Amino acid sequence: MAGLGQQHGWRGEGSGWCPKQGQWLVAPLAPSVLQTYAEDDTVIVTQLPLRETLVDFWALLWDYTCTALVMLNRLEELDQTYLAFWPAHGEASYGRFHVKLISEEPGAGFTIRTLAVTNRQQPKKAAREIRFWQVDDWPMQQQLPPHPATIISLLGEVERSQRTSQDSHVLVTCWDGASRCGLFCAASFVCEQIRSEGLLDVSQAVRMLKRRRRQMIKDVAQYTFCYELALSYLDSVKIYGNFK
Repeated sequence: MAGLGQQHGWRGEGSGWCPKQGQWLVAPLAPSVLQTYAEDDTVIVTQLPLRETLVDFWALLWDYTCTALVMLNRLEELDQTYLAFWPAHGEASYGRFHVKLISEEPGAGFTIRTLAVTNRQQPKKAAREIRFWQVDDWPMQQQLPPHPATIISLLGEVERSQRTSQDSHVLVTCWDGASRCGLFCAASFVCEQIRSEGLLDVSQAVRMLKRRRRQMIKDVAQYTFCYELALSYLDSVKIYGNFK
């Protein structure tokens, strides 16, 4: 599968980004396209935007038709180099992108927002609706999520949302674009593998992710958590029938 830059020729606004050896981008956001268990090129991972990459972040969402956004950090736990990229209420502009907060509601360990985004350089295009989930109960000082159920519930929400969005992507982001994104993507892979094939192969999921970004699933603790989450997912399927 081609790298993000090679496949789409995407360049961040004013960044001079370019593909390196047809695989990775030398870029502040360093986005990567990942495959899920059943489909290719459906998930994009990147780091949270900084002041100088804020417009590039929205360009990434817009250019790749992302209709789902998953954020795995709370901004208030990070330093001030990371900025809110959405309006707390009302609407706001980020370069050529205008973003309106449509709704905000609590979930099971995360906050769910609906955003409407327009691009002033493409005035004939209708506003795009983006569902935005932000995890609330994963403290920055903890390497692993305290509750696998939060990640499982979040995966179910994203899965159900994407069923109604054809030819769209999910963008997953965390402070470094790897540590938490890797766990979320591995969880997605193993849950879909269990659901589709009745199999569990964490090593396959980890190999796939590390081919795209070697910093993902960096130690035994994260690897072990993937198994613990898979067991929790099996229990939740028996009780609640998640993803149905």
